[in-house]
Amino acid sequence: MKPEFEKTMAALEVLYRKVDPDQVPWILTGSTSLILQGVDVAVKNDIDILANADDCLRIAVFLEDYLISPPKGISETGKYRSNYSTYDINGVNLELMGDFQYKLDNGLWSEVKSMDDYEILECNGMKLRVLSLGEELKEYQAMGREDKVEAILKKLAGFG
Repeated sequence: MKPEFEKTMAALEVLYRKVDPDQVPWILTGSTSLILQGVDVAVKNDIDILANADDCLRIAVFLEDYLISPPKGISETGKYRSNYSTYDINGVNLELMGDFQYKLDNGLWSEVKSMDDYEILECNGMKLRVLSLGEELKEYQAMGREDKVEAILKKLAGFG
């Protein structure tokens, strides 16, 4: 594991201890999930979490000491919409996205990811719920994130 990733791991451990994913379901996604699954992407010292919109409110209670921007219901940018909130856990930015969707090429919104669609990744005594690399690949392809697509494809081909 990259030394600069230790700060992110420490923040992830705080999240895991504060919010048991078996009690309040959440899924780790984004760069942190990719790195833990062996994909060669840059460390950004951020954590992206998917949950359903109702559970975002429950998670906010557990993470109130780290709150930057609370969940306010579904908000939308041109490309994304979710019940979005942010937290700072010891200098690591955590983005919590409830009922996350992104705009498809046809102008419609993607389906909300099922909270039952995950794999377990054991790491540092944690049983983390993550999207499979195949799912991450489909999501990043649909979002047009070619940098992540290329890195995931390299890993899946055995080059990463």
